[in-house]
Amino acid sequence: MRTLAGAVAGLLFAWPAATQEFWEKKDYTQWTEKECRQLLQDSPWTRQFTISTSYVQALRRGPAAALGRETNPQITYTAQLRSALPLRRALVRLQQFAKKYETLEPVDKQAFDNQADKYLETKFPDTIVVLIEYSSNVQPYVSDLDLNWKQYTEAQARNEIFLLAPSGERLKLSRFILQPQGGGFHLVFPRLINGEPLTARGKGELHIELPHPNIGNLGAHRVLLSFPVAKLAAGGSLQY
Repeated sequence: MRTLAGAVAGLLFAWPAATQEFWEKKDYTQWTEKECRQLLQDSPWTRQFTISTSYVQALRRGPAAALGRETNPQITYTAQLRSALPLRRALVRLQQFAKKYETLEPVDKQAFDNQADKYLETKFPDTIVVLIEYSSNVQPYVSDLDLNWKQYTEAQARNEIFLLAPSGERLKLSRFILQPQGGGFHLVFPRLINGEPLTARGKGELHIELPHPNIGNLGAHRVLLSFPVAKLAAGGSLQY
């Protein structure tokens, strides 16, 4: 029995620890371009919500009209927690790739580093910054979305866009900032509730709630983008 127990203990000891994600294992300056894009598109700090409907579009009239092709128009909203340090590191690293950092002259490298350090060292003690981007596989829908959000006012946003804390409390928007070229907007929310971080009252999920307008065949909808708080940890602390 002792021999068996020892063997089992040895197996348990030899069992590998839980796999760490690349953003925990490597300095951000060693991240690959693919890894950076993964952080921005599919990570704990990025969430997507897709609105879609399938319908059959007839190819021609008459008896053969029943023979159609199925289309699936979609609109996707993507939320990124841009105040989270891992996402900001990914953005800086992508800029390194874009500017071919390793080939820059020393003076240009220093200028880049100074700007990157300033960006990465920025603190968000009182606010949470979220980038919302929208896209569609139907180009006219993108144009309609651009028009809708361009006409959207900050007063509307304060009454219709919310951050739901893990405790269930609903926080109103502080600022609504359109991207100059369209395709998205920044949301700024308070980080504190009565002087405490909003995650101090619960470890469930953060939810961003916003209205989707009536666009084409996709009717008005309530968009809910959810971030499990426990997955937002990096470097020994919550990053959001």
